[in-house]
Amino acid sequence: MLNIKQRKDGKVTVYVTDATVKELVVSDILTDHPHAGAAFRVLPSGRLAVTVKRDESGIEMVNALLEKTEGYRMEARRAYEIDSAAMTKRLQLV
Repeated sequence: MLNIKQRKDGKVTVYVTDATVKELVVSDILTDHPHAGAAFRVLPSGRLAVTVKRDESGIEMVNALLEKTEGYRMEARRAYEIDSAAMTKRLQLV
């Protein structure tokens, strides 16, 4: 779900691999850590890369994301269950 890479140029990149929580991560960063100086990129693989400087505000943001990881997992699981239920319902209608 979240992979973290510390780069040599003094930055940290957080990779978000789960498509269902990308919006939550971006929303949390923009509302809770607007001054972290985060740069967002969508990679060709579909992952979201969030890069921040390795300073106090950037580290606080990464720590907050790590603390919320379980919440992100629960949200992804909930979205999967909703999609599965919808697919089952569609198959029953056919």
